[in-house]
Amino acid sequence: MRLFTMDDFKPIQINLNEVLRSKLPKHYRYIPKWAVRWLERAIHQDELNQILVNMGTKTGVEAADSALHDLQVQTTLLGTENIPDSGRFIFVSNHPLGGLDGMALMSAIGHRYNGNIRFIVNDLLMAVKPL
Repeated sequence: MRLFTMDDFKPIQINLNEVLRSKLPKHYRYIPKWAVRWLERAIHQDELNQILVNMGTKTGVEAADSALHDLQVQTTLLGTENIPDSGRFIFVSNHPLGGLDGMALMSAIGHRYNGNIRFIVNDLLMAVKPL
């Protein structure tokens, strides 16, 4: 039996400064602080962290729905007649818009298959436990 700690329920937070420090340990001290702050604003770090907080304990399709709601993104799945109702399938997306289209796909396909879906993602997204 596994006991849960408060860390199991804490949302992941994006910290670009720490990512740079861990990924570039030998070069980190040469990166100007103003450049790090500019990048944090450019990627909307604070807004993304708030979305992660709003996800709370939601996971999978519910987490994707929460993020899409916070971003005020509405999606429409077209061509549903071409998607079988049962079986095992592989859906492929090249993510031209980054993670946003991945979350939209997770939501649309996830609702179609009652959340019984799996995604292959990179190591960065593996750290986002709700997804």
